[in-house]
Amino acid sequence: MNSKLWGILKVFTTLILIFFIVYKIGFKHISDNVDKVLHIEVLMAAFMSPIVVLLGVYKWKLLVNGSGFKATWKSSIASYLGGMGIGLFTPMRVGELSRIFFLSGNREVLLGAALLDKAIDLQILVLLSTIGCLLVFGMKMAVVFGAFSVLLLSFIMFPALYAPVKKKILLLPYKEKLQRLFVSVEDLPCRLKNSCLFIRLLVCGINILQFSLLLNAFGPASFLAVFSVMPIIVLISNFPITIGGLGLREGVAALMLSSFGVSPAIAVTASFLIFCINNLLPGVIGFMFFSNHSVNSVKDKFLSKLLPLFRR
Repeated sequence: MNSKLWGILKVFTTLILIFFIVYKIGFKHISDNVDKVLHIEVLMAAFMSPIVVLLGVYKWKLLVNGSGFKATWKSSIASYLGGMGIGLFTPMRVGELSRIFFLSGNREVLLGAALLDKAIDLQILVLLSTIGCLLVFGMKMAVVFGAFSVLLLSFIMFPALYAPVKKKILLLPYKEKLQRLFVSVEDLPCRLKNSCLFIRLLVCGINILQFSLLLNAFGPASFLAVFSVMPIIVLISNFPITIGGLGLREGVAALMLSSFGVSPAIAVTASFLIFCINNLLPGVIGFMFFSNHSVNSVKDKFLSKLLPLFRR
């Protein structure tokens, strides 16, 4: 599909979803929560955002250094935040892979490290989503998620298991990306991959705590409800049908949390706030702060070299 047409379709879908959510819940019910934005729980959740970002930067730094390059904290922060800025406007946050253009080194190896970073994020999200699926959707869906989580974990930790079928896997779409991912997975030591998995698990734990604080700032919500639905909300919001998951994330939150007795207006407000705190604000800072220095050239490289790979 033509990229401009796809962009227009995403804008249209985003607006339709937002209108539908506001219409069904009622603008007044949502706006009534605005006066509670400065509650202590919201501020506590916001103050956790730098920790989330720094842990993400540290994980990325470990992967880059483990791939044979020398990444400093300064260059890691620059590439991570710059990638987040571009990722805000791309489907499934593919733009976050543009972080490789902020670093010097072999682009193919760095792309493999960035893809592994995303694979680790996905594995932990699917793992945690399994619990929510069991409580919300039943055993069959939980088994599907659990099996996929185990499959992805085995690929990350024990790539040698897939050597017999590697050639067949590389016949799938995005052959070049899969090849680079295979190389990164095979070259990195298990100890480093274990550290990255643990860091991502810790980040998800903080995200769940943040979401719990935000929900309870507007009304009571059990921690079990938050723990069950938060990973699924994040997972589904990555589907490339709206801009930055806007509307999709809030709609899923309202639908799933309603089964735990949480008001849809509160679910929508809290899910939008956590996106602003953990994604929008760091991404805007990264995009604006580096725009005069290197993001424009990075954006051009991303559009001309990296993004076409995902359209093949």
